[in-house]
Amino acid sequence: MAPIDRISDRPAYQQIADELRSKIETGALAEGAKLPSERELSETYGTARVTVRQAIAVLRSEGLVAAEHGRGIFVKRRRPVIRTAPSRLSRSARDANQSAFIGDATNAGYTWRVETDIEITAAGQPAGDLFGIEPDDDVLTRDRTMYVDDEPVQLAISTYNYAIVKGTALEQKDTGPGGAHARLADLGRAPVRFTEILKATMPTPGVARLLRLGEGSPIIKIERLAYDQADRVVEITHMTLAADRYVLRYDFEG
Repeated sequence: MAPIDRISDRPAYQQIADELRSKIETGALAEGAKLPSERELSETYGTARVTVRQAIAVLRSEGLVAAEHGRGIFVKRRRPVIRTAPSRLSRSARDANQSAFIGDATNAGYTWRVETDIEITAAGQPAGDLFGIEPDDDVLTRDRTMYVDDEPVQLAISTYNYAIVKGTALEQKDTGPGGAHARLADLGRAPVRFTEILKATMPTPGVARLLRLGEGSPIIKIERLAYDQADRVVEITHMTLAADRYVLRYDFEG
């Protein structure tokens, strides 16, 4: 490791961060590798441990490393989940018994799991207007946290007109082959058109905690509406993606 340049205008902690970042980017510190301890790094660079701590904080804010309680600091994986639109929402994907997130995670070679909470609540606004129902009519919400290799990568809340989906597998944590869109198709309300609005922003403290985001790590918020053949909204979904863990790919004809 290069020694600290004591006469440089660049602070010592930035110099340490620069060298560790370079090692991560070149693969000298591989994905999943454990960084030397604060004590070891302070001895290597001849600095105080607080200086090393500042350098690690820089790398954490850049999403390059993460702390694991009781174990140390590790290089984060850099192989992203590739979210390919619009093919991930196609009928062929649904007919292949593959929900969109599961397809994304499987195609990237990850193991996946989804934690789901289901609630019936009043529609309110704007859901009532979008579904064409009264604000006090019931809707079903499916609130999910999605993991790849036991790391949370996405939060998603999908909302449905309860009068339509009552008694279906959408009330269960496992919606069955093809996911929620296949169950809507079973009801004759298959989604045939989607709109998505994307926004990059910074997370609230609660979202940062749920997605285990480092300081300064951004998120991508996506609002998606699904329409059936009669152009009625059949699903409202709000997604929050960890920006450093996703690549958004769009394929379309020119």
